[in-house]
Amino acid sequence: MGCYVIVGKNQHRLNMSNYIVKMGYQFNQECVGKKFFKLTGSFEYAAGQKYEVGYHYQKIITDIHGRHQMGGITFIDEEYLPYWVKNDWPINNLVYIVGIPSDAIVIVTESLYVTDKIMLIIELSVTDVLASIDERVYLNNLMRDPGIIKIIPYRSKTIEFYRKACLVNPKVILHMPKNRLTNELCKIAIFRDATLLCLLPDEFLTDKLISELVCVDGKFLQYIPYPKITSSIYKIAVRDNGQALAFVPECFKTHDICYYAVKNDGLAIVYVPDNMRRKIICEAAVKSNGLALQFVPSSFKTFDICLHAVKSNGLALQFVPSSFKTFDICLHAVRSNRQALEYVSDDFCRYVIKRTLYLESLDCKKFAI
Repeated sequence: MGCYVIVGKNQHRLNMSNYIVKMGYQFNQECVGKKFFKLTGSFEYAAGQKYEVGYHYQKIITDIHGRHQMGGITFIDEEYLPYWVKNDWPINNLVYIVGIPSDAIVIVTESLYVTDKIMLIIELSVTDVLASIDERVYLNNLMRDPGIIKIIPYRSKTIEFYRKACLVNPKVILHMPKNRLTNELCKIAIFRDATLLCLLPDEFLTDKLISELVCVDGKFLQYIPYPKITSSIYKIAVRDNGQALAFVPECFKTHDICYYAVKNDGLAIVYVPDNMRRKIICEAAVKSNGLALQFVPSSFKTFDICLHAVKSNGLALQFVPSSFKTFDICLHAVRSNRQALEYVSDDFCRYVIKRTLYLESLDCKKFAI
């Protein structure tokens, strides 16, 4: 359920599906120490009233079930002040510190309050109020909306504040003046949200930053603008994360780059072009992850490569050709992973393997004693 309320000079749909109604005295007892404000345009009128210092009343209209429909006077607390200022008010409009009479009705929602009675105590400019807000409040608001950085007073926006802002919401860098951006802030933001890479000004997207990114995680490769990537960057990326080979253009998939990728992650062989799946690359892939055997061309599935595969991961036995499923290969597979026993089709072979492993376990116990 929702209703419309006037906030400043605009009309907003307010979600009233989850709200609490309190009496003024109860609200005041529970909110000791909190600051509340009424934001208003210089010429804002509501129900024929101009807002100014003093007492104000506006009836709250409810439906037959007692739920708020319209009317009342909106106000906010300090926690949401930057949010509403950013979305509704020119910086030269007015704000009042408010008090709530004990006999008032107060509707409490997530981001604002509605009351039928209010005292506007002190008139201030929005600029003065913004200057008095605690850093913590600004950081909490930046988590919700990075654009709030624009209304934060200049003297509050120190380098240390920008660092904290980029940590709580990396998209802050998209709303910062270009002359306040630094390599450090870009790095903090990018490490937290790599999708921002393509939105950075070119002068900050340096070779050094790109190298540091792909060293941390090769998959950053997918977010780096194509003209900024060199062959050496691709090599660094796949050495860190073989799956980054998925983001390497075909024309850059050299033998070395493919080899480093599968050496890091055998399953990266799926991104190796068919004409490069040769013995060296296939062997490196199965040594890294035996399950890569399923992507090795039949012509390169030699006994040695199959043996390397099952030693790396016993479950690779399911991809070993029947002609190579010797007792030794089956035994190595089951030693690596007991679940591989289900891929041993010969009943006698299964029995001998179980017996061998049982005897080996007895020998280990004797040795331990």
